[in-house]
Amino acid sequence: MGLLKKAKRRVLEGIARLAVRHPVSILVAAGLLTLAALSVARDIQIRTDLVDFLPESSPVVQSFRRAVENFGTSDNLLIVLQGSGQEDVEPREYLADIIAEKILATGLVQFVDYRMDLDTLHEYRDSLLPYALNYLEESDLPAFEEKLSDPGIRAQIRENRRLLLSPMSPVGKDLVRLDPLGLRTLFRSNLVDRPGKLRLSFQDGYLFSEDLEHLLMIAKPIRPAQDIQFTRSLVRTMNEIADESLEELRAEGEDLDSIRVGFTGGYPIATDYEAILRRDILTTILTASIGVVILFSLAFRSVGSILYVGVPLVVGLSWTGAFAALTVGSINLFTGASVTVLMGLEVDFAIHLLNRYREERGKGRNPEESLVETLGDTGAGILTAASTSIAAFLSTLAAEFRGLVQLGMICSAGMILCLLANFLLIPAMLVIVSRWEGVRGVRREPRGFGLEPVVRFVIHRPVPVIVAGIGLFLFLGTQALYLRLEPGLRHLRPAHSSAMQLQKEVGEKIGSPFVYVMVLGQAPTEREVLRLADRTADRMEEMVNAGTLISFNSLRTILPPFELQQRNIDWLQARKKEHPESFDADRILATLRSSLEEEGFREDEEMLAETEAFLRSALDVRKPIGIDDLKRTPLEPRVSRFARRASTGYEVVTYAYPDPALESRDINREMNRVLEELGPGNEVIGVSILGEEIKRLLRQDGVLVTAIALTAVLLLVYLDFRRWKYVLLAAVPVITGVTWTLGCMKVFGISFNMVNVGILPILLGIGVDDGIHIVHRFTAGRGDVVRIFQKTGRAVLITTLTTIVGFGTLIFADYPGLVSAGLVAIIGMVSCFVSSVTLLPALLWKMGKD
Repeated sequence: MGLLKKAKRRVLEGIARLAVRHPVSILVAAGLLTLAALSVARDIQIRTDLVDFLPESSPVVQSFRRAVENFGTSDNLLIVLQGSGQEDVEPREYLADIIAEKILATGLVQFVDYRMDLDTLHEYRDSLLPYALNYLEESDLPAFEEKLSDPGIRAQIRENRRLLLSPMSPVGKDLVRLDPLGLRTLFRSNLVDRPGKLRLSFQDGYLFSEDLEHLLMIAKPIRPAQDIQFTRSLVRTMNEIADESLEELRAEGEDLDSIRVGFTGGYPIATDYEAILRRDILTTILTASIGVVILFSLAFRSVGSILYVGVPLVVGLSWTGAFAALTVGSINLFTGASVTVLMGLEVDFAIHLLNRYREERGKGRNPEESLVETLGDTGAGILTAASTSIAAFLSTLAAEFRGLVQLGMICSAGMILCLLANFLLIPAMLVIVSRWEGVRGVRREPRGFGLEPVVRFVIHRPVPVIVAGIGLFLFLGTQALYLRLEPGLRHLRPAHSSAMQLQKEVGEKIGSPFVYVMVLGQAPTEREVLRLADRTADRMEEMVNAGTLISFNSLRTILPPFELQQRNIDWLQARKKEHPESFDADRILATLRSSLEEEGFREDEEMLAETEAFLRSALDVRKPIGIDDLKRTPLEPRVSRFARRASTGYEVVTYAYPDPALESRDINREMNRVLEELGPGNEVIGVSILGEEIKRLLRQDGVLVTAIALTAVLLLVYLDFRRWKYVLLAAVPVITGVTWTLGCMKVFGISFNMVNVGILPILLGIGVDDGIHIVHRFTAGRGDVVRIFQKTGRAVLITTLTTIVGFGTLIFADYPGLVSAGLVAIIGMVSCFVSSVTLLPALLWKMGKD
């Protein structure tokens, strides 16, 4: 026996003797540590933010993260007032007004856009109308001068009278009062966000879908959706406001039976995702616990034996939860699966220990002798098997994906802690129970589940079994070569999020998928960044016309380039010199007063004073308006969506909304063409581009982590057996099992994705355990293959079933990524087990015969 084996055996035998002498002390100490661990773990957060999963080293990911942090993305809170159409338009408009007032009063949002109301008009007028001239197209400049001429003023006042006498919305009447000279018709056509190809309608100034079934309200919260505490509070408050507003209207006698208020956008979706992930984790834990308990009870024919697996399981998972809280700090889509992984592995430890202990007690040995032999021999095998799983988990630390790294950290630490809990607590409990029961019941053997006839069949036909196993290996190995990585990030989103379903419904109504691509540019000065924003907007306009984009939002919406503004200013100065009377504010105001009197308007001094202030400001403009100027106005939140100061100057972003019918690669190709035209210093950032980068990194990480895990596993097995012959035999189940798994994935149409790729190193670590335990018993002088599988093979079967139950509960999750991870794990565990009870015993039998 090698020095390493001797050292392991002595340590484990020492633990067994310690448990015999101080069982109560061990249990009490473990209980106190568990209580402390639970107090640390109880506040661990659940996070679903995509940024949490992604590698920090990738330039594409860095750009995406920077854009999210700096601009908060274009995710807003979308409030949807659903109705039956024209029939309930008015009550929904009234309801929208009430909801908007209440939302703004909370201080949780910067603004709410849902109609062109008086406040919005004042906001635009006060911020932009003094610079009205700056926003005119060159072709509109002569019309601007004509509007301010005496004939132009009189014509406009006559038109105002006609408009006011006709059926007109309140917003239209407000526009007439705020802009009696009718200059609004000359503003740049993109002064307000253009709908592009969106199917929208401005009924009574309110934002509706084209069929009037959805009234849309867009709110911009003060904090990003990634702040989950704020987001939960926001969504809870919004739901309360919706309920209160509906009750107020019902109290006034309104019939609201056809009206529903829903919320979607980044904030409700984030809370939905968190709640669903929390539910998935709790559901898998509960179902896995029930399944493991039932299976364990059936296998060991004793309900009382549940304590032997239950107590170490609770203790080990509690300690692991405290470790996760102190190191990672949160649970996400990746690490959420760690609980079921550890449950399956922890139960494996208990099964092998109890199986061997009962075998030794059945020989008539006392508890101390049985425990010393169990931990000294089987415990050593468990330690070797566990070390391979720990090594496989640690191999994920070489990955770039933070989600995989965190999974590896938690699972490797959890394995060590669960192993420690089993080695300490199971012997202590067995000692206490044995003092109560004597030897009654310990002779009852665990169920064999019909494994012995299978092994007998195999050893009587070893060559056909080996040939069939190799043939299946070659066939499925060939299929595995055609496995592909799943494009997109669909597997990271739950299947039944009500907020996401509402967003999809609204998107179908208005013709937008709510998926955007950001074109991010940098420039050292305001002048250059505005020029860049204008050039980008021109390219986006071309893509809208070509059908690649549905619409886009740009800084040019509220701020034209300096050159265009300066052109208009120069034109005004030149015209003032040539025809000073054309832009004489006193003459314009006098004509306006007389025209209003001629058309029978009541004298409105407030309106005239506002018009005079506007005229004197707009006709005396001497410099272009810039980003910093607008940020000192009420438009600051809107400007911040598009531009910000950076360390090297300014950054500007344009949001482009692609046609959902197009493939991601086609969109990426068009966006790359835009980048080439815009020149260096610009980036295209979006989910489709991120998806391509994730595929590249997954391929890279998958190969690297799997290679490291396989190498580490083989080396650890070699350190235990010291002969490559036994190493290769122990590796037969995992090598064939993983190959069969990959081939079955292709046959069943399961692709690799960002979640289930983490199952591969786990399978390498867990799958080799079966071979280690079987070969370990074979090399211990018990060469009778049938006898080995009566005892150790039975434990392998039970551990496989419990691990399948642990992993299998993932298929009930709502997240497709977790479901696919569960399916891959089940296929993998079944494949490894089938190889363990067919190919491996056939090889061992041939070796024994030869």
